[in-house]
Amino acid sequence: MKTLIVCAANVCRSPAAEVLWRHAAAERSFPHAVASAGLRARSGQLPSNYMSGLLQARGVVLPERGSVQFHRALACRHELILVMEPAQQQQLLALAPELTGRVHLLGRWGQGPVRDPTGGPPEAYAYCLEQLAAAVDAWLDRLTAPVSRAVGRPARGAMSAHA
Repeated sequence: MKTLIVCAANVCRSPAAEVLWRHAAAERSFPHAVASAGLRARSGQLPSNYMSGLLQARGVVLPERGSVQFHRALACRHELILVMEPAQQQQLLALAPELTGRVHLLGRWGQGPVRDPTGGPPEAYAYCLEQLAAAVDAWLDRLTAPVSRAVGRPARGAMSAHA
């Protein structure tokens, strides 16, 4: 499975989520390709210094690669596409309607939209990073959960509705 994480500029939220995802997936021994891109990225722009510093404090390092511009062909190579905000989901689906069913909010499982901290105080970056980490963990929990083979069957020893 391949996941693409998308934000606006690909210099803060999506590259941070990408490295958090890669790190957490490796800790779980879950081989999973992940990449990131920005809907309005200027190709080659370097990552946010604030976010880089916060990640380094966690022992995770942002690669020194530049930002990547989102494009339809890139997205079509991924089975799961995660965005930060509902407006980005709508924008992405308007650009590539064939991705319907593959595009979801990163914070879908309780974290909510992950707002862009760019230009805000350091606390905004720290809060953003906490949201990203929680959202990544929630997605990986769901993707790595064992699938029940007995779908529709009651658990052994459970009473049926007809008993």
